[in-house]
Amino acid sequence: MPSARKVAWVLLVAALAVAVLFVVYPVYVIWPFRPQRVDELALALTVKASSLVGTVVCAVVATVSAVVIWSGSRRWTSKALVLATAIAT
Repeated sequence: MPSARKVAWVLLVAALAVAVLFVVYPVYVIWPFRPQRVDELALALTVKASSLVGTVVCAVVATVSAVVIWSGSRRWTSKALVLATAIAT
């Protein structure tokens, strides 16, 4: 069974990736003067509309994961990496 710190690292990186996806996907799809398919535009608008809730959930998951990792960390380099990743989310 994986340790709590390993699970917390996976959750922290996943939260960062999902938070970035909430911003990048609509920006990538919704370009002016570029033909867009109806289904991808609808998905981009749905992602854009739900991005506030999604990023708040990602921020909460990242904060909880950072606290779990921080409490078990002894070196300042690990703490700095956790803090940078949590802030990026």
